[in-house]
Amino acid sequence: MATCKDCPAELSQRNTSGYCRKCIGRAVWKKPGFREKQRRGIKRAIHGDPATLEKYRENARKAAKSPAAAKARKERWHRERVWEQGNLAARAPEVRERAGRATALTRLPWCPPHLLDLYRDLTRTKRIPADEAKQMVLEQEAAEIAAVRRRMGFEEPEEAPAPVLGRPQVWPDCPEELRPEYERLRRKGVRSEDARRLLEKAA
Repeated sequence: MATCKDCPAELSQRNTSGYCRKCIGRAVWKKPGFREKQRRGIKRAIHGDPATLEKYRENARKAAKSPAAAKARKERWHRERVWEQGNLAARAPEVRERAGRATALTRLPWCPPHLLDLYRDLTRTKRIPADEAKQMVLEQEAAEIAAVRRRMGFEEPEEAPAPVLGRPQVWPDCPEELRPEYERLRRKGVRSEDARRLLEKAA
């Protein structure tokens, strides 16, 4: 009598897969394309059916809380030394640079993002007091806005409005009349949100 391909279990004469009931699921799961076929079937089943979607979510929550799943996570954690991967990623120069910039912008919400390096240079390298450095940065921002207005042909008001402080959002769609100046600023290396903020203030 034939036996299962994965275990010593005996197979009936009508068995055509070569696997017993215990092993057939694992064998089918390894077939190329089977997981993608399952994914498409599940996606069709839950599309427009909240009850089916919630059923799959509940099954996933139960599976994640099972002792076997917890044991597997713990074994993978120690086997792959996952914490070291996170530490290596955190030490990458580009990651540290992004983290430092985000922290600085949180602590200095008044500072335009593209002038943050100027503020650091004034306070750290030139040892200028923070209050004076802040005023110099804001004056630089006002000068940039005035320059943009002159290039775009706007008339300067008799009394310049106070600068609008705070971090800008990315411009989703630049108006056509502002596009040439926006692209010029971008080519100079000004970030998208900084270019948008300058143009919106100048308009």
